[in-house]
Amino acid sequence: MRKPPKTLKCKHCNRLEPDVKLIKSNGAKIQCCEECYNSPNACEKVKRMKMCHELSKQRRYQRSVLYKREYRKKHWDRALLKTAKQRAKRYNLPIDITADDIIIPKYCPVFGIELKQAENRMNDSSPTLDRLNPKLGYVKGNICVMSNKANRLKSNGTIEDHEKLLTFMKLKLVDKK
Repeated sequence: MRKPPKTLKCKHCNRLEPDVKLIKSNGAKIQCCEECYNSPNACEKVKRMKMCHELSKQRRYQRSVLYKREYRKKHWDRALLKTAKQRAKRYNLPIDITADDIIIPKYCPVFGIELKQAENRMNDSSPTLDRLNPKLGYVKGNICVMSNKANRLKSNGTIEDHEKLLTFMKLKLVDKK
């Protein structure tokens, strides 16, 4: 003989609803409908559970942020590869490099400043992955790790663009002297 299907009803309003959910908070289980859970007049037990849910959600988020930050500090090459893959996908560029292909020097090859991982935001001495020829994408032999400052200055400019900029800056500095 088959058992009849279990009918779920809210422990607070005693309504029979098909989408009554089981709320778990600190090991306690309680059946509560969406309306009672989101009601401003909810009982104290539901309010406490709701508060615990929000606190645990915030703690999980904070732990994930800290974990990601520590992971990036330990594995710069993997972090640079991950962001390169995202950019390659976004801009439809070829990519065939691995984390082993990314060699991070102690000093920036352009400015000679020490490469350091920033705490929150990238700064001038943060390591970045640069495409020597932007049109070729992230392929072996076309990448170089340099400081964020050097990469920003290089950007997508050509050698001719940089020569024009250099000529302009030299003329302006001579005019001021």
